[in-house]
Amino acid sequence: MTVQANKVNYPGDIPYFDLINGASNIAELTDVFDQAVKGLGFDLFTLFEMHSITLHWRKQLVFGTIPDFFWDEFWKETRIFEAPLMRQAKISTKPFKFRDVFKSTDLSWREKKAIQNPINAGFTDGLIVPLKGRRNRMALVGITGNTEHLSERDIWSLWCLSSTLYQRACSLPPYSEETLLQAKPSVLTRRQRECLTWVAMGKTDEEVAKELGLSKRTIGFHIENAKERLGVRTRLQAVVTATENLDILV
Repeated sequence: MTVQANKVNYPGDIPYFDLINGASNIAELTDVFDQAVKGLGFDLFTLFEMHSITLHWRKQLVFGTIPDFFWDEFWKETRIFEAPLMRQAKISTKPFKFRDVFKSTDLSWREKKAIQNPINAGFTDGLIVPLKGRRNRMALVGITGNTEHLSERDIWSLWCLSSTLYQRACSLPPYSEETLLQAKPSVLTRRQRECLTWVAMGKTDEEVAKELGLSKRTIGFHIENAKERLGVRTRLQAVVTATENLDILV
């Protein structure tokens, strides 16, 4: 699967969309997106979806042309919580440049230490494309290289291509919905979802009771039943599990 690697002329990027959607495995997907990235004058890329901090990155949806040693070091030092690029990706609704985050003056000492990880690897500039992760997961595409030449159209095109890349990756083994997770119908009642939503907002049983016009005892009853249905022991676990299952939105 070969595409001419000259600078991509938009909207003549349609072949890349077709090739991404036509990729039959992750290796082909990586090859096609790599050609698109290089066609825009960039170097390397990674697609990153975090399922759980307790799982090694190799067991999650992470692939691309960025070397494994970078992710090994990043994961070993648990940089996910301090990395400014990751933090910005969680709150951003559009692509942003590495350098705009790196030059921020309000970084904590931990964040300043964390940015040395990509800088030491030679990733001093690039673009992060935040994505809407499935089941509320954190997801992004990171692309390294000089961003000075990027036009707004280039950024928009990379945004669309990155979204298509993620969508296709989620349909291929070993990362497909069928093999990575089994979507289950909601096991909670409407009232249980209401109670857990208020709990997630920090409300006590008494406060939830006032909001819903029920007794404190009834609220406790609904929450205990929700915990049992979700197969968890604590309220915190119930809120986390219900959020992951999209039973509640917080």
